Amino acid sequence: MSDPLNLLIIEDSEDDALLVLLELRRGGFDPTWQRVETADALRAALAENPWDIVISDYRLPGFEAPAALAIVQQSQLNIPFVVVSGTIGELAAVELMKTGAHDYLMKDNLVRLSEVVRRGMREFQMRAERAQAAIALNEAKERLHLAIEGSSIGLWDWSIPTGTVTLNDRWAEMIGYTLEDLATTTIETWQNQVHPDDLSKASQILEQHFAQAVPTYECELRMQHRLGHWVWVLSR
Repeated sequence: MSDPLNLLIIEDSEDDALLVLLELRRGGFDPTWQRVETADALRAALAENPWDIVISDYRLPGFEAPAALAIVQQSQLNIPFVVVSGTIGELAAVELMKTGAHDYLMKDNLVRLSEVVRRGMREFQMRAERAQAAIALNEAKERLHLAIEGSSIGLWDWSIPTGTVTLNDRWAEMIGYTLEDLATTTIETWQNQVHPDDLSKASQILEQHFAQAVPTYECELRMQHRLGHWVWVLSR
């Protein structure tokens, strides 16, 4: 069974376009395709239909592959762009690859075309999945940030190997400081604020957690406010 393929061809020669289609069918594709020859036609085609890949000749009358690639990139569709040409030189091909073309082939040697198209589509799919994962991660971070801000929780994140501690504004406010007041923070920053009578208890519970004797670290303790009095907090 052939694989469906939505193909946009930038080519002024219908015969050359048909050779590309013949090679793709031989390689197991069933292409639905459109051929364009000008920049305006390319823009219109990109706006009208979803394409899996763009295959372009290097030089057309009044229109060349670098300009076509720029238009495809400006569309922000992230479609793989492959050059199939009889005239492109190696230096021009390398420059196109540097600016975002996926690959290039010579018209008199299309045996790798189906492989190139499949690889381009596969890499495009991987990039799209990574971009979607990044968006989802950013959304999750934003939701977490809003939840923490809305709950007025003082947040601390301790990197145990380095000893550095990252705090949020609310943590500092609870004991009368700003993050700028505390500057560089380490675990000693926390220890210095804890009441001496509570520090050993907190450290003992922390060691139990590290030893997996208790599933979570949780301790009520006193921390010294900037004004000198003690503030009870639940550290978890």
